[in-house]
Amino acid sequence: MALLYTMIRDGSDTRRLRRDLGDRTVTLNATQVKTLKAGAYADGKGLYLHVTDAGDRAWAFRFTAPDGRRAVMEFAKVTDLGLSAAREQALAYHLAERCAGNPILR
Repeated sequence: MALLYTMIRDGSDTRRLRRDLGDRTVTLNATQVKTLKAGAYADGKGLYLHVTDAGDRAWAFRFTAPDGRRAVMEFAKVTDLGLSAAREQALAYHLAERCAGNPILR
């Protein structure tokens, strides 16, 4: 279970994490959003919770930019946007990425 919340940094190979977890989908819950320590935690569909050393929490969307590079876009603080609303926003960004190739230009 310790592997579930391994900090994922830019450029890391998340395929290993998926392979180790198998077909299980592991998502964050409200308690984890409030209590997780500093790091970046995946929720699925590109949604990440970024927690700083100071305890600030923000939602971010990770995607592949049209030039092939991995990109991260923070879009809200946890205090401003709850978990379910963040998932909806990440889904919108995910669909925009699939259609347009860049969710920032949405």
